[in-house]
Amino acid sequence: MGGILGNSDDELFDMLQDDEADEFALAFLAPVPELIASGYMTPEKIRAYTGLPKHESYKVAGYIEGFEDKRADSRSRLTAIVIGAVLAIFILLKIIIPC
Repeated sequence: MGGILGNSDDELFDMLQDDEADEFALAFLAPVPELIASGYMTPEKIRAYTGLPKHESYKVAGYIEGFEDKRADSRSRLTAIVIGAVLAIFILLKIIIPC
């Protein structure tokens, strides 16, 4: 991928534009949520399913790993919030209705 935009006199700007276009193409060709739902989470399976080059399939696998880590963190935070809320309700009920 790469090298299709570069119309500016600023070489750094061209490189950043190309990088952004590459990331967009990667997200379009290998959408992480679809790959996870389909079970294509290893570089080999991603490559076979999408036809991406080897190094790009490893990059997508890294994105999937990061996505899964964020999802697990969100679940942990949600669980902690729910447990905290249940404990708070329990304590309030004990105060309001003492046994």
